[in-house]
Amino acid sequence: MPVRKPLYQLSMQELAELMQPVDRALRAQKLEKGLYNVYSGNTANKAVLIRDYADKTERVHVNIATGATRTLSRRIK
Repeated sequence: MPVRKPLYQLSMQELAELMQPVDRALRAQKLEKGLYNVYSGNTANKAVLIRDYADKTERVHVNIATGATRTLSRRIK
């Protein structure tokens, strides 16, 4: 069995590779429970988020002051 470095000694790339299977499993579990995953997307506007459900994906705008959301677009999978 290979000896691993402590977590605090790992580079960001090594840590991301180590956590990738765990992250993928947690996202799948959330979708199975009917929940959604949230991503910030590749946008300069940090108030726009992406909600990824099992059956659809929504792009939403979040009002930073109130937390209210408004759906900008929806794509059925």
